[in-house]
Amino acid sequence: MTGADDLLAVPAFLTSADVMAVLTGRTPAGQRVGIAFTSPENLAYVMGRDQSWIYLSERALRTMPAPLQIQRIQVDPLFIGPEIFSEPLDSQLTLVGLAAVPD
Repeated sequence: MTGADDLLAVPAFLTSADVMAVLTGRTPAGQRVGIAFTSPENLAYVMGRDQSWIYLSERALRTMPAPLQIQRIQVDPLFIGPEIFSEPLDSQLTLVGLAAVPD
């Protein structure tokens, strides 16, 4: 794992409420995990060049999803596949993010 001050490229997206949210994933066993990459190139290789991302320190990445009981951060996963659950996709999405600060 990287040091606490090293920056990681983290897949993210901007919500309609102007909140930057990081993407989380699940292991094949269903455990929710944070996702991060050691470089933007690694992120683009696995998730595609159109995937938005932000730089975060490991410390910040561990703090943001803590309320969701996420304790594991998967760094440089080689494959990101679709989730296979019986629930509709909308009920599986969980946003973990930072609210935009008004100017």
